[in-house]
Amino acid sequence: MDLKRLFLKANNDLESADGKSSARKIVCKKCKKRIAVSRIRNNHFVCPECGHYFQVRARRRILMLTDRRSFIETDRELS
Repeated sequence: MDLKRLFLKANNDLESADGKSSARKIVCKKCKKRIAVSRIRNNHFVCPECGHYFQVRARRRILMLTDRRSFIETDRELS
C-alpha cells in the first residue's frame, strides 16, 4: 500500500470554494452520468445514482464527522 497516496489532496472539482461550482455538473467515474455538484455535496460526496464515493479532503471529512466547533486540532506541527 502506498501511504503517500492517502495524504494527497483530493483532485476533484467538488471541494472548490467558488460559487460557480454548485451550478456545474461533473461526470461520475463509475456510472458515467453527469450530476450537479450541489447534488453530490448534499449527498455527502456520494453519487446519488450509483453510490460511488468521491474523494474528500481530510479537513472536509473532519467537518462531516464532528459536531460544529467540537474538533480541536492538536500536534499540527507533526505533518
